[in-house]
Amino acid sequence: MAHPIPIPEREAQAKREIGHTELRPNGAWTLIAGLLILFLLGTIIQLFQKTDVLRDFTTLHHSAVRAWNREGEDSRLFRANRALLAAMDQWEDDLEDEAWFRPALLDTLQPLLWRLGSGNGQAVRGRGDWMLFQPDIDYVTGPAFDLQLPLAAIRDLSEQLAERGITLLVLPAPVKPQIHPESLTARDLPAPMRNPSEAPLFEALNAEGIPVLDLAQHAEAIPYLKTDTHWTPEGMTFAAELTARRIRDLNLLPPREAVTATLIESEITHFGDIAEMLSLPEGQTLIAPETIRHQRVEQDAAPERVLLLGDSFSNIFSLEGMGWGARGGLAEHLGAALGEPVRALRRNDAGASATRTMLAQNLARGIDRLEGIEIVVWQFAARELRFGDWSLIELPTAARERPAPPEHTEDAPLIDGFDSFSGTARIQEISTFPRPGQVPYADHVITLHLTHLQSDDGTVTHGQTVARILSMRNHTLTEATRLRPGMNISVNLIPFMDVEDTYGALNVSVLDNPDLLLVEPFWIESYQP
Repeated sequence: MAHPIPIPEREAQAKREIGHTELRPNGAWTLIAGLLILFLLGTIIQLFQKTDVLRDFTTLHHSAVRAWNREGEDSRLFRANRALLAAMDQWEDDLEDEAWFRPALLDTLQPLLWRLGSGNGQAVRGRGDWMLFQPDIDYVTGPAFDLQLPLAAIRDLSEQLAERGITLLVLPAPVKPQIHPESLTARDLPAPMRNPSEAPLFEALNAEGIPVLDLAQHAEAIPYLKTDTHWTPEGMTFAAELTARRIRDLNLLPPREAVTATLIESEITHFGDIAEMLSLPEGQTLIAPETIRHQRVEQDAAPERVLLLGDSFSNIFSLEGMGWGARGGLAEHLGAALGEPVRALRRNDAGASATRTMLAQNLARGIDRLEGIEIVVWQFAARELRFGDWSLIELPTAARERPAPPEHTEDAPLIDGFDSFSGTARIQEISTFPRPGQVPYADHVITLHLTHLQSDDGTVTHGQTVARILSMRNHTLTEATRLRPGMNISVNLIPFMDVEDTYGALNVSVLDNPDLLLVEPFWIESYQP
């Protein structure tokens, strides 16, 4: 059917030109030859510069063979096919990461793109000197999320805590575009900007008697860092004071003698996490670092009645590895505002599920993080409401018995990471890890399932365990990301609890196997293929 309104000839011509490109035969052959030369030249140089990834191509079928041979109820063919596809995807990622020209290309193109007003896939150049995280923008400008998912998970946690006589206080941390719409657009938009489902969710929770502290309502008092995804120390301190005020207004804590806190100030100059995601050359002058006034909190010990479950918004001024100082974050300043120290379980990223999982694992292992607690403050980034994992997680009422080992290694005893271990092991499974430049955190830890353990002293001849190791440090992948299932390695393991203060709050990916969740992990101090 013809359109009733004739399309102007100029527009029709433009449409024809867009849909049709003329290329002479000589030009076409020249283009094809040039692309083939570039492809062959790059491959030949890669063979001499870095052979590991290209050599790994010949071993991709090993994953499919292992999956085929493993016992299971599902189809061997489908299982092997899934394993082969996963191995191929991993090989493509490794090829991209290990390409010999990648560093030079990034050092050249990224500054150029920045000068042209662009960032990369996740780090977005905002107006002026603002920098934004793409998922934060997507949360604010995207469609409404299904509020029933977070509602069910929050309700479930609240009910489980209530059975223990504990009150849940929900503390979503607004994302930067909500507080600073001027960073995103020249339009005069009032703060806060909201996802359409955010306010209805908060109303539903409050109606059910689950208190929510809507920090975004106080946008003018919660400024954010310009090159980082998080708030400034002043914004964080205000959030802590507001949370303490809400706890008092709800009469959730019986009065007791206050424990005075001492604040120790210092200046810290650092590049924000979004700026670091760009991987600009060292010594670059396109982006200036920011300087903050950090306040470290010193407070005497006292019985804790408040537990904070928090993500990187709680970690930013507490976890020294994030570059903004230590012992000056949300938990410490909430303790100062309440007049009593606050217990904290914190882990960067995945605030919808990570700290709930940590709490459940601790309880299942007999480590009662809820002992003496009367209030749990659950802080997570608001973007988690749309993108987070809101699966229901059971909080055990008592330490569980150790489950039977996985079927394919049923004769191998599970070994907890309570003592050091030195010997050999086979890698059975490895958790996923992020790609540099795609996530706002600089460090990441992966989890490995190790089997066929044999200690050098002969005390262990056949065992299995869970171990962790850094997969990314300062936005750079470590050599551990070259490890693959099926590899035999020599390892020196130490208890993870020995390094938990250093690495426990970093983003950690876990294995999908639920049988291994209760195993006390090791830390891989060193290894050799």
